[in-house]
Amino acid sequence: MNQFFAGLYDLILCRITKMNFLAPAPGRTLQEIFQAKIPKIDPQDATEREKFIIGPELIAYLKWLIYTAAFKEPSAGERGVLNIKFYTDWVQEIFSKEQGYRKLLLKELQIWYAKHPPAKKRGRDSIEQDLPRLVPGNVITLDDWELENDDDDDAGRASGRAAGGDGGAGS
Repeated sequence: MNQFFAGLYDLILCRITKMNFLAPAPGRTLQEIFQAKIPKIDPQDATEREKFIIGPELIAYLKWLIYTAAFKEPSAGERGVLNIKFYTDWVQEIFSKEQGYRKLLLKELQIWYAKHPPAKKRGRDSIEQDLPRLVPGNVITLDDWELENDDDDDAGRASGRAAGGDGGAGS
């Protein structure tokens, strides 16, 4: 665990859709995030353990993402078998020393967030700038947007679609 890993935690994990709860925010500190647990699926099962949200699986997943990001299909073929083995080995390694890993990651993230406070808005907006935002009561169809923004080459196809056709060459 180091500042590079802490930065990647913030820049990768916390920006995945629906994962911003892994970053501190007003009313939610890093300590609270690190104490949060995933409830047992079956509370009566004595063999199942409660898991911390920031646990071996998440730390190994981030490590796996870092190591496999350079590959087009990290789970395919012979390399995929090795990558899956690396992930499961890392989970076991981290699980055996979970408290140490979690303590180190917490320390590094505290340093990281002191230098780089979490922004209110995470990630960037992927909606095209000229595409109107959805507002309650404002309905827009893709065909309407295409008609307004089509290049001259596509005008015939768009008008064919707008008239109820498929927009192909025969319309």
